[in-house]
Amino acid sequence: MDFIDSQWWRRRQRVVQTNLRIKDTDSIDPERLAAQVKELYGSALVFNVGGIYAWYPTDVPYHHRNEYLPAGRDLLAEVIAACHARGIKFIGRFDFSKAEDRAYQSHPEWFAYTASSRPMPVGAERPGEWSILYSTCINSGYWNEEMAFPALKEALSRYDIDAVFLNAPFPTNCHCEICADKYLKAYGNPLPQDDSQFEPSWRSLRMEWNISAMKAAINEAKPDTP
Repeated sequence: MDFIDSQWWRRRQRVVQTNLRIKDTDSIDPERLAAQVKELYGSALVFNVGGIYAWYPTDVPYHHRNEYLPAGRDLLAEVIAACHARGIKFIGRFDFSKAEDRAYQSHPEWFAYTASSRPMPVGAERPGEWSILYSTCINSGYWNEEMAFPALKEALSRYDIDAVFLNAPFPTNCHCEICADKYLKAYGNPLPQDDSQFEPSWRSLRMEWNISAMKAAINEAKPDTP
């Protein structure tokens, strides 16, 4: 592989991103999807892989497997193969900003909390048969070595993923014990009860810690993955 091809992401791309509900999963035709991307002159496809839902048969604990995956098939592998057959790069989408209720019940320390120590449910009043999701804490083990890193390494070792897209990589304002400890160490002051009183750099500092750690985990599984 020459330098030009190995640095494909440095060239201008037309990237197509799907916006799919998990209930749409069994309606996805990988060949048709890849053909549509090609018709749009797309050079890369962003497609769900992991995080809130795993779009493949994961073995990572609390990496919630999409229950609508077709039985007896590996949909993710089929989509990747259909893309690569047409010269389309496959960008794996991961989102660790939330997790479903079962994870919350077993690992409350993974989640973000208000100043009054309440978790942050997402979509609790949404109609339909959906899992209740909770916002996770970017400083917790969920975003790091206990869930996110194993999930990234598993997917990258199993599938020919060309690049990683981290959706919602920004932190939620959180008042958990981990955040309180890190804030005190970073600024020498207790974590304020009022979110508006956080140090201006607190948000970007947490992102920097997490993205750097994720990049290291990604490169450990598949070096030089953009």
